[in-house]
Amino acid sequence: MARKLKQETKLGRFINPIADHFLSFSTLIALLAVNKIFFYWVIILIGRPLSIMSLRIIALENDFPAPGSFWNKISHLAQTVFLAFVIANPYQKEGLKHMANRTELALLVVALFFALLATEKYVDSFIKQYKRRKAQEEEGI
Repeated sequence: MARKLKQETKLGRFINPIADHFLSFSTLIALLAVNKIFFYWVIILIGRPLSIMSLRIIALENDFPAPGSFWNKISHLAQTVFLAFVIANPYQKEGLKHMANRTELALLVVALFFALLATEKYVDSFIKQYKRRKAQEEEGI
C-alpha cells in the first residue's frame, strides 16, 4: 500500500520484511513443535532471513539501499508453497513411499535452492554496494 501511494519510509522498508518473515517463522516453529518438519530445515529457513536482516541493518547504518531482490521474493514464495504443502499433507507418517511426501521433499529442495541462491545474490550485491560506499568515503577524505 505504501509503495502504491508513494509513501515509503526507511523504517517501513525495514519493518515490512520482518513482518512477512515473522509469519513464516511462527509457522516453521509450529510445524517443528508438532514434528512435521526437521529441526535442520527450520534453522536454515529461519537463519537465512535473519542474516539478510542483519545485512539490511548494516546497510541502513551506512546509508545505502538494501532493497529486497527478485530472488528474495522467489525464495519467500517457494518457502510459502512448501510450508502450505507441509501443513496440508496428511501422509507424512507414511514416508517417501507416498507421492505427497515425495512432492513435499521436492518442494523443500526447491525452497532450499532458492533460499541459498537468493542469499548468495543478496550478499554479493551488499558487498559491492558496501565497497562502493567505502570507496566514495575515502575519495571524499
